[in-house]
Amino acid sequence: MSQQSSAKRPGGNQPSGSVRPDMIEEIARRVVARVVERADPMTVPVGVSVRHVHLSRADLRTLFGLDEFTLYRPVVQPGEFAATEMVAVRGPKGGFERVRCMGPCRPQSQVELSRTDAFALGVDAP
Repeated sequence: MSQQSSAKRPGGNQPSGSVRPDMIEEIARRVVARVVERADPMTVPVGVSVRHVHLSRADLRTLFGLDEFTLYRPVVQPGEFAATEMVAVRGPKGGFERVRCMGPCRPQSQVELSRTDAFALGVDAP
């Protein structure tokens, strides 16, 4: 038996090439923490986002039966992430399918969209 095959695998008894979701989450947490540590306090992360939805915990529970979002991937803003959950957004003139939810939960649900999205939906958004 080779020394490599008898060595304990870092992922426990997982076959090589298999990555547990908790490992991915821990790696992402460490990377974000390191980036935040090294960040210049005078810089502000800026990102461009397409239409998305923020849900309150109560609305998340009603729509998906969940207490927490499912992580899809981290985003530029520290502590925020894109969730796997998606919703349809409808207005008087039209709608959008598969609009990404963003986490974590907010005190109140809100939809964020562009001015052209508001026109397409037929709403007079602020």
